[in-house]
Amino acid sequence: MNYFKNISQKGITLVEFLIYSVVTAIIVGVLVLTSLNVLEGRAKSLSREEVNHNVRFSMERIMKNIRNADRIESPVVGNTDSYLKLVNADDSIVEFKLNEGNNMIEKRKGGEGNYSPLMVDTVIINELEFLNVSQSEETPGTIKIEIEAEFFNPLGRSEFEFKETFRSTENVRK
Repeated sequence: MNYFKNISQKGITLVEFLIYSVVTAIIVGVLVLTSLNVLEGRAKSLSREEVNHNVRFSMERIMKNIRNADRIESPVVGNTDSYLKLVNADDSIVEFKLNEGNNMIEKRKGGEGNYSPLMVDTVIINELEFLNVSQSEETPGTIKIEIEAEFFNPLGRSEFEFKETFRSTENVRK
């Protein structure tokens, strides 16, 4: 007599377990890698957005002041500098400069007092250039602006690395 015919088989075999484990490991691995790529892309996007927002805001403020100025005091025609001095119709002075200590663009009104930053400290300005491309001292004035900025990345993580150069030109409109 065969005693084993009536017993139903329960559980899984070792081969079935190994196949299940391999398939599960592959699916989990793909999900983890996809999640990491999404997070890295988000971090890169956020750092790019932060740099673009801050530099554009600063650039707009500088350009607005150039448009509303009466004349450009510094840099003189044909020269480049990291310092811009504008004189308004009421003889008030507006200045912009790169603070080498904290690598930020700063503005000062009135020609005295403290400079105030135009951006947050998550963006580093590597280079700020104002080129006076005016035709002569008698013309209202044209300034070419170039700003090289990068995201502040103290840990050196690759997903936060972003650097870009922004350029614009603005005219004094008397």
